[in-house]
Amino acid sequence: MKRIRRSRKRENDEELEDKGMSEDDMEAQAVYEKLRENGKTEGRNLKLWNTIYEIAGEIEAMEPWNGYQMYMPIMLELRIHGEKIAAAFEKSPFAKTGKTIALYHGEKGLCDFDVLSVHDPIVPREFVMYDRDAYLLCWGSRQDVPEENRKILKSIGRSFRGDGKWLYFTSAASRTVPRTLRDDEAEVVMEALVELRTAIRDQLKNKIAVKYNDGYCLARYFDEGLHRMVTGPVKYVEPEMVFRSYNFNDEVMARRIKRAKQNDRVVDFDFFYNGWSPTGLLDENGNIGNWQFALAFDEISGNINLMMPVEMEVSTGEMAFLMLHDYVLEYGRMKELIVRNAEVYAALEAVCSKVGIPLVLDTMPQVDRLLNEIRSGI
Repeated sequence: MKRIRRSRKRENDEELEDKGMSEDDMEAQAVYEKLRENGKTEGRNLKLWNTIYEIAGEIEAMEPWNGYQMYMPIMLELRIHGEKIAAAFEKSPFAKTGKTIALYHGEKGLCDFDVLSVHDPIVPREFVMYDRDAYLLCWGSRQDVPEENRKILKSIGRSFRGDGKWLYFTSAASRTVPRTLRDDEAEVVMEALVELRTAIRDQLKNKIAVKYNDGYCLARYFDEGLHRMVTGPVKYVEPEMVFRSYNFNDEVMARRIKRAKQNDRVVDFDFFYNGWSPTGLLDENGNIGNWQFALAFDEISGNINLMMPVEMEVSTGEMAFLMLHDYVLEYGRMKELIVRNAEVYAALEAVCSKVGIPLVLDTMPQVDRLLNEIRSGI
């Protein structure tokens, strides 16, 4: 699979204009230039936020949820910020109406989208919502709007009426509680929305056909030959899954696992989120950690044999490896190991092949029922 590379960030405004910036591009750039001049209250650029809400409202009026496939994104090339964005129209548990626009950004974000689109419904949507890098536009009720976003709405003089009409913006990052966008993130979102609005308008006006079933998607990108941004169908290129490599060269550990007593257990390894971290841990960007657990579930007995909290600095793959080691030493070598997370599968594939444990990527209905019971009782 080919790695999707980031575009070079262009700092020179004249270069952008010479190569065919559209009126929408120029409008966005004008707002960025005013960022340091005015429109700030308590660290917020209110003109920027007012423009973002205006563009988002125009996109909502087009009702894209009714016309675009959920798991085939509109790919956006951002020339000002030098990023590629996968824009997806989703049904999100974050908003009670289910209307969400997710802007997956960076290589990690594009991989997150790819895992969701390929493996759904193997990977629970609730898990994916908390374990991805994306900027989210959510439509919900008034009580859904975070306090920081309410302050922004009040400052720019905007309000909404009715459930499912209140628009708010959050930044989702792996293992963190979604939070209101910072202004630097809002700038990226604004450029993405400008391109998204243009892409939808162009398709509706020009009746651009996209062969989704053949792996094509709609895209807004810079055409080197025409020297300007264009809208059209492109072949969707899967991003390279950027997971840590686990070669497993520990021969002592391999012999120890092989010597473990074989049993008839079918075991599920899974991860789930259970609200905010009680320790209040923050990552390097000041995001509040989201409490995550790893568990080993015995499908025959219906019991959870192991459950451990996952620290923010420990990767999902590393935790899966620890789970396998601890489980086998205590309960013996399982007949079959089932996972549904792509990173877990990537981490365990080599070791399971080496020690003769069948590894299967599949759904986990029993685990889902059990986790729902746990959540409802907390």
